[in-house]
Amino acid sequence: MAELLDKLDRWKLHPSVVVTQQFPIGQASTAYEGADSGVLGKVGIVWSETS
Repeated sequence: MAELLDKLDRWKLHPSVVVTQQFPIGQASTAYEGADSGVLGKVGIVWSETS
């Protein structure tokens, strides 16, 4: 994980640029299913239901 964060920093790729959809933690299974099926791009799981 540290290596990934280092590369994102060096490449100036903030997660908000890379992540195409965000899902609250309660919808994690939906997010993973969509990403796995190829229907969604890069998904992010957020802890706060209000994010």
